[in-house]
Amino acid sequence: MYIDGHARVLPDLGGNINSSTLTASERDRQLQDMMDAMVLVPDADDDEMQQAAHVDGLECTLMPHQVAGLVWMKQREAGRYKGGILADDMGLGKTVQMLALLVTNSPKKADSTVGYVRQTDDRDAYRGAAPKKKADKANKAAATATDAQDAAEDRGQKLALRSRTTLILAPLAVIRQWEREAKEKVKPRLKVLVHHGPQRAKDASAFAMYDVVISTYTTASSEWSNVVGSREEEQEEAGKDSSESSDELDSDDSDSDTDSQAKRARERQQEKKKAIKKNRSKKSAAPLFDAHWLRVVLDEAQNIKNHKTKAAQACVALGLRAHARWCLSGTPIQNDAFEMFSLIQFLGIPPFDSYDLFKEKIGDPLKSTNQNRVNWGMKRLCIVLQTIMLRRTKDATTDEGKPLLELPRRTIEVVERDFDDDDERHFYRELEQRAREKLEREQQGSKTGKVNHMVTLLMLLRLRQACSHPALTMRDLDADEAKAPVPDKRPGEEEQDDGDDSNGEAGGDDDGGLADLLSGLTVQAKPKSEEEKALAADEQGKTADWRSPGRASTKIRMMLSLIDACPRSEKLIVFSQFTSFMDLVEPFLRDAGHTHVRYDGRMRPADRERALERIRDDAETRIILVSFKAGSTGLNLTCCSRVILMDLWWNPQIEEQAFDRAHRLGQEKDVVIYKLSIANSVEERILALQEKKRALSKAALEGSKFSKKSGANKLDHKELLYLFSGNVAF
Repeated sequence: MYIDGHARVLPDLGGNINSSTLTASERDRQLQDMMDAMVLVPDADDDEMQQAAHVDGLECTLMPHQVAGLVWMKQREAGRYKGGILADDMGLGKTVQMLALLVTNSPKKADSTVGYVRQTDDRDAYRGAAPKKKADKANKAAATATDAQDAAEDRGQKLALRSRTTLILAPLAVIRQWEREAKEKVKPRLKVLVHHGPQRAKDASAFAMYDVVISTYTTASSEWSNVVGSREEEQEEAGKDSSESSDELDSDDSDSDTDSQAKRARERQQEKKKAIKKNRSKKSAAPLFDAHWLRVVLDEAQNIKNHKTKAAQACVALGLRAHARWCLSGTPIQNDAFEMFSLIQFLGIPPFDSYDLFKEKIGDPLKSTNQNRVNWGMKRLCIVLQTIMLRRTKDATTDEGKPLLELPRRTIEVVERDFDDDDERHFYRELEQRAREKLEREQQGSKTGKVNHMVTLLMLLRLRQACSHPALTMRDLDADEAKAPVPDKRPGEEEQDDGDDSNGEAGGDDDGGLADLLSGLTVQAKPKSEEEKALAADEQGKTADWRSPGRASTKIRMMLSLIDACPRSEKLIVFSQFTSFMDLVEPFLRDAGHTHVRYDGRMRPADRERALERIRDDAETRIILVSFKAGSTGLNLTCCSRVILMDLWWNPQIEEQAFDRAHRLGQEKDVVIYKLSIANSVEERILALQEKKRALSKAALEGSKFSKKSGANKLDHKELLYLFSGNVAF
């Protein structure tokens, strides 16, 4: 559970943790231990639950489902595998539940569970056994945070804690929000440090005086690279020292001098090691990995969905230095079951933290063409999630039929329209025809009948851009969200991040990488082929007129019409995945007299915060333009009650994250969401494919039936053809 000493640890990140050395009986024992650690969720309707809504030290009152979540988390921290996945629907208050855990389960508290491991022979208390109905009131009271831990001797084996500080990793967009919440909702205030930017701490000792350290996935990835680089440097130096020592000892055959020479060689080695550490540049500092942590909390944990990325590897390494590990995510599964493996690997809960076992028992069966195998794979995944995850949805009800959460109504309207400009329609149809012909030529020239996946995705991206504005199709991919936007940097300043480590690291068979590719997020990771260059060059002469100032598109006119029809008292969020499209939209908003602000990944953190303050506090500022990548997660924009989605994402979970920036706790008005779509285009077909994506997430998180035919988790060849022409059934 702990790391001996203070050396940085390089974990086995190949996904084969203990997989080759475990016997069948040992693996069965691990499965039993995982099941024994399951904590049943207390009844949110219980009177004691409602009385516990007032948490000492927390300024706000918890809702019943949040009290139940707090009890569940405290019970999880009482067990052998401390931590789990809090996967409540977006907007249900995962942040406040985690803050409540930090306050109530502090090692300073007399009834804290985090410093103990409950013995497995006390199964009922350990699991937080489901209380019986009214007749067994005493057992229900035992499920509360206070009564379940009323005596120190009942808490089990006491553990030595190496730290009392909790590390929270979050997307850049929300680290200041975490800081505000921690300071405003906890009294006395928690001591909070934001570990980000060029002036961040260079030594781990700086963390000891704080209750909470908040950092970003990008910062953790950067420091992890320093850890790996430093370790390689040390190994190289050790090899040189060993060689030099051997040469020095071999250079003299005198036995009498051997001991003194060996001593001098060892002294020189120690001096060299001290010099290396002393002269190590600041850029190689990795204090996050030099420290021990009470907890490591991953907010928006889907950021490590691809276990091959640096962010995921960094989080696994940080988890090894933590006493408890938590994942917070409203969308833990978006595309592929392997995304869940990455979270389990971080949590370190065997046996499914082994990639080989997860692939054999869950991942591969879910991709099988045999429905029986699919069913078994889904059953196993559901069982695993039931033991380590707590999820409640906005539309859930209590045992008494009451809604779990009273939120204003949310309405989604698909606003579909054909191109209203003949030139624009002709441009799109010609582009679509040329793309289809190119696809056919690729097929005919391929022995297998399949085409270059990268070229196919590029053509799909161009079609989607043409639905928004023809001028987008001639821009170099590096100009858009296809490449992570980097602002002009001051000397020594690190790059801004959007909490997404997918750039340049899309997994081969991981559908998360494919999702990013299709969304135009990581196209720059691959060198452009001759076909790609030709396709881009072919657009140059066809879009010159569309780049003229004041040349609007159908989508822009649709947006302006919706804004004009919106009451002046309502504020709007306008989402787009293309920052270049936002560039085209802004002049039309200004010309129409709509005061607006912008929020995207090219802006400095301070500028982003100012934009959020204006949309929240300035009555005249009615519109905020938000790029998907920078603002689809974490932001609280309940000041807005209208959302316009300018371009569609094939992954509906990403869209849901964006919608919940407005439809969440604190929203007082009905929320109306407009999804703009061009009829008889690739967007119309993306709407149909979105239903396939919902199937996997619903089946895994809610236990519904998952059909291979209706819910495959990978875009296959036929589906790609369907996106181009709509003529292939899927």
